[in-house]
Amino acid sequence: NIKSSSATYSGYTGSSYIHNGRYDSGYKIVNGIDVSYHNGDINWSAVKAAGIDYALIRVGYRGMSNGGLFDDSKYRANIQGALNAGLRVGVYIFSQATTQAEAAEEANYLLNRISGYNITLPVVIDYEFGTNHSGRLADANLDIDTATAVVNAFCTTVQSAGYTPMVYANKTMLQSYIRGEILDDYYKIWLANYTTQTTYAGEYYAWQYSSKGSVPGIPKAV
Repeated sequence: NIKSSSATYSGYTGSSYIHNGRYDSGYKIVNGIDVSYHNGDINWSAVKAAGIDYALIRVGYRGMSNGGLFDDSKYRANIQGALNAGLRVGVYIFSQATTQAEAAEEANYLLNRISGYNITLPVVIDYEFGTNHSGRLADANLDIDTATAVVNAFCTTVQSAGYTPMVYANKTMLQSYIRGEILDDYYKIWLANYTTQTTYAGEYYAWQYSSKGSVPGIPKAV
């Protein structure tokens, strides 16, 4: 039951977005970005001055074929730069976990790298397939309950370390490949749905509405 809200214009994309009606009272809509080394060298002071309130920063990723874990080459610079500029920071790892053990490994990989930084926003598992349903996660062909248990293993590991876990996934993943309606009872959801009004019926904490934003201080689309 999606009750429409009024449209909010985004100068970062040049489009207007209609938020779920439940955000009409008691909530403040804030603007955040998702960055990795793909976005280049970022001038974080300019980002803050442009009205961006928070950043979700990629710290690492699991290889889509070999399954190895790798650092994002700019995660330290991005975390420190965002914090120095006064943004709130959360972090994520691009997952290709196919077992609960791999998901816990990814969580610990993240936790080890953010120790010492003032991370006050969630620690996130980015759970998605590669382009055209490719990669080791897609190839594993997990059933929905197994995949949900994998994501849950990441979240419980993060939670036990004292951080707030969050699940990043697109609408299709949340509806068809993991049980978003169960996970949102326990964890925050970061919904990726590139549209001006999402029809996703589940709960979500953050909505990534575009991959084509333009923010001063960032040389590439964000």
